[in-house]
Amino acid sequence: MRIGVTGGPREWPVAASLGYDYVEGNFSWIASLDQDGFEAARQTLAGTGLKAETFNGFFGAVRLYETTDEWMREYTKRAFERCALLGGEIAVLGAGGARRVPDDFPVEKAKEKFARVLSICGDEAQKVGMRVVIEPLRRAECNFINTVTDSMEMVRMVGHPAVGTLVDFFHFYSNGETPDELTDAAPSLWHAHLARPQPDRDAPRPADLPSITPYAEALRAIGYKGRISLECSWKPDYQTAITEAFPVMDVFRNV
Repeated sequence: MRIGVTGGPREWPVAASLGYDYVEGNFSWIASLDQDGFEAARQTLAGTGLKAETFNGFFGAVRLYETTDEWMREYTKRAFERCALLGGEIAVLGAGGARRVPDDFPVEKAKEKFARVLSICGDEAQKVGMRVVIEPLRRAECNFINTVTDSMEMVRMVGHPAVGTLVDFFHFYSNGETPDELTDAAPSLWHAHLARPQPDRDAPRPADLPSITPYAEALRAIGYKGRISLECSWKPDYQTAITEAFPVMDVFRNV
């Protein structure tokens, strides 16, 4: 399994120097750059020898249920074209703030709107050889699509070949989900995130091996062959955290 780590241009050289396989960039940030800014980021990444194979941070300050199809197509077209130039293959649609369902908005209507958004995203991703995965988020962060089961409901509702799901094991742990729940998602599970299963959401340390090994075993059991990215709180600092985490991730490298 390929092991990556989230971060931006300042962090990319650090990840490369430690031997990570790829980096996970920020989708909305890449979309927001002017052309000079994008070229600078592209050159920085090229200098590391790594690719940004995956992206999170799908939306910035967006009210998803107020967007138009035209806006969504224009935004995702620009972003996916740029991400593909950086080596992108997967974009993670988490965006808890954007997709949070307002109190006065019917959930079924939210599902219909989100399905339409996913269909547009899938179309634009597919044009450049990328895919989109829905990120289930813990209930403390969002009131919509909290579990892998919820995510798979949307995957089936959309029925798009470029739309699948992700498992973020921090949210998975926070929601009390069990590894058995990944079995049904196996054909559409295309990416994974990891932080240690503790409220601090830090990068995993050697002492966390007993608690993260069942996740590696669950991925092995379903024949998962994708990537897993460290998406964590970086304490005491980025370099120290990902340095300590690197050998711990052998439990996933060996899947």
